[in-house]
Amino acid sequence: MLRQQARLISALSIALDQFSLLVAFTCAYVTRKGWTGFETYNDRLWLLLLILPCWYLLYQQAGIYNSLRTVSFWGLIGKLAKAHLWGGLFVASLLYLTKTTEFSRAVLLLFLLYSMTFSLLIKQMLSWILVVFRRKGHNVRYLLVVGTGSGGEGFFKRVD
Repeated sequence: MLRQQARLISALSIALDQFSLLVAFTCAYVTRKGWTGFETYNDRLWLLLLILPCWYLLYQQAGIYNSLRTVSFWGLIGKLAKAHLWGGLFVASLLYLTKTTEFSRAVLLLFLLYSMTFSLLIKQMLSWILVVFRRKGHNVRYLLVVGTGSGGEGFFKRVD
């Protein structure tokens, strides 16, 4: 049951991250170009099709989709910063290799800033929701170990 819940939470986290990347891309574009420059937004969506799987792989590699129960706030910021640094380098390289001159560096920097902020907010929000569930007694497993000595201690260490 707990593994199924963990898979559900992980899938929800992935979906929210992908959605936040879409929102961050749109916010960065609108912040830089304004609503009047929004007609060229559809011409840049090809880049988003490459960003979404890249960020998923980077988050996976950084361990962001693993259990963050024991990761501190600053540890989470470090993991997100590392993923965004590599992602920014990937996107900048991609823009250079495709010789895309009409995509602004400011939009890329704003996208990285917005996506980092949105991802951090989502992770913290999910963490707070899970803390509330755990306080209510959900998502908790109890185990009684009967016995003393090295056998009981070894079993406890393996379970813990």
